[in-house]
Amino acid sequence: MCLRKVFLFIFLLLIIAALAGCENKDSVTQPYAQDLFGYTISETFTPLVNALGELQSPAITDIFVRNGVYYQYTLAYLMVYNPSATVGLQYRLFPLGNDLRIAQPPAQISQGNDLVVDGYVIWSELEQIYRIYGTSLIGPPITELLYNKDMNRYEQYFTNMAFYRNVDGREGEIGLMPYGAWYCNSICEQAYESIYEEFIPLPPVGRELSGKEQQAELTIDNFARKLGSDFTGEPLSGMQSNADGQYFRIYENVVMIVDPSYVNEVKFLDLPEEVGVAPNDPEPPQEASDYVFFPVRANLGFNIPKAFFDFITLHGTFEVSGPPIQNVQELDNSGIVQCFEHLCLEFRPNTLSSSKVRLLPLGRDYFRKITGMVPAISGTDNIPQTLNVKVWERYPLLPPNQSQEIGVAVFEGNQPLSNVNFYVTLLLPNGSQVVNFLNATGSDGQTHIVLDPIDLPKGTMVPYQVCVAGAAGSSVCLNESFLIWEDE
Repeated sequence: MCLRKVFLFIFLLLIIAALAGCENKDSVTQPYAQDLFGYTISETFTPLVNALGELQSPAITDIFVRNGVYYQYTLAYLMVYNPSATVGLQYRLFPLGNDLRIAQPPAQISQGNDLVVDGYVIWSELEQIYRIYGTSLIGPPITELLYNKDMNRYEQYFTNMAFYRNVDGREGEIGLMPYGAWYCNSICEQAYESIYEEFIPLPPVGRELSGKEQQAELTIDNFARKLGSDFTGEPLSGMQSNADGQYFRIYENVVMIVDPSYVNEVKFLDLPEEVGVAPNDPEPPQEASDYVFFPVRANLGFNIPKAFFDFITLHGTFEVSGPPIQNVQELDNSGIVQCFEHLCLEFRPNTLSSSKVRLLPLGRDYFRKITGMVPAISGTDNIPQTLNVKVWERYPLLPPNQSQEIGVAVFEGNQPLSNVNFYVTLLLPNGSQVVNFLNATGSDGQTHIVLDPIDLPKGTMVPYQVCVAGAAGSSVCLNESFLIWEDE
């Protein structure tokens, strides 16, 4: 704990203790009080508002009393004053985040000098604020840093308040989320309506962050962002599910998996084994300072080059890479390669890049193995920057238990594009998804697929999405739907 935080905390306790005897409960306009919504912060909360400093928020209700405890909503939080509590604990912020049911287990990934609290990594742009105000005012974290796709912004939630920054905003331009207005929408109508256009309002029963697949996708996205694209490579697929019901996404260098029973935990596919890398027998330790010995059984294991060991340590330890499965292999270009349970590393001594260690793109081989197609890599000539994609289904009204045919055509301007790969995802009413890969487009820029019959009742709308395989973040996608119905 830094000295500044200790000093500030003690100083705030002295202020609160000295002013705790003030019991004038009338609402009085203060120099700091903002009346954006027609209310002013009561003088009762002067010590708390002073302690909040730059985290002050405008009032959206008058002060009110419940069972001898005084409350007042602001846009961002609920202030509490309990005159019967122990001196120094009379003022607090109510943990609205808990009552709003905003919660996500920690991802338990940290890099370098991250500030970690209760297993959660504090957003780097919030570190200074959190070190100053900490759990006493902001409260413990209840989510990792999230990306809100609908609002195109970063968010992190704590028990007492939450923060955001728009993606296109400058670093450090942090705003407070409207916890107070979300929670008291029925009695804070003016504030609630005022923020409706800027924020997504919460349903009265609380906010569900997302469904299982969306949570799994968020977990993988967060993990991939922490590891960095230099480590994972570009995504080659969207979210998919395997025969065991697990969600996974293929990247150039790794394949990440999330079990729907543990949607906040990322695991890695044993990728080298999946693409045919044979493991070696363990060997005795080397007496070389530039190697680290990884024991497997008595006096036998694998010797890991120090460059590989440091790279693995920098990117999440052996939980990410898995243990070594091969001895070091020498390459023709004076480099070396070694495979681990989840990935393979190559050391290139003659590269001009700042990092001489890189992951081998085994994800491309795995993509080819399960789809039979060569993946298109974002940022290469395989996927033009501007695509004109058209999608159609043969039967807009599909009789029950009949096969559906989906067609796709892709052009750059008016020029048909060949050898472009697509996949189609059916979104079924029970929340499951069915992913099918199409053959690459032909010389006319077209391809199609015949789907298996669907056993759904008459009147069911079946949404589906067609995406370019290999486009980063599946950004080249079209959403369509068809109806289960019989022509009379």
